[in-house]
Amino acid sequence: MENTSKATENECCDWSLTRHGATLARGLSSINGLRLLFALNQGEKCVGELVSLLGMAQPLASQQLNMLYARGLVEPRRSGGKVYYSISDKDLAVFLQRVLEVYSQP
Repeated sequence: MENTSKATENECCDWSLTRHGATLARGLSSINGLRLLFALNQGEKCVGELVSLLGMAQPLASQQLNMLYARGLVEPRRSGGKVYYSISDKDLAVFLQRVLEVYSQP
């Protein structure tokens, strides 16, 4: 069977790449974290907007956002008394959009 993957065998065994993939997988493993990422993929939002949009309790949203930040998946920006979050990486944004496209089809 032909390997159609773009990654070479050496890239697949690279420790740094594997660690980055595991960090991403842990960030995507939480349903609430994933909901936050999908919402943020539509654009930067403050915690209050996310809570209202997703119907999520504020402490849960803050906890999940802190976890996503610790894993390097979101970036906070303070403005006035609010904290705004956005997706930290263009490639992650493309990945999330593709997931939505694939799994939104009937």
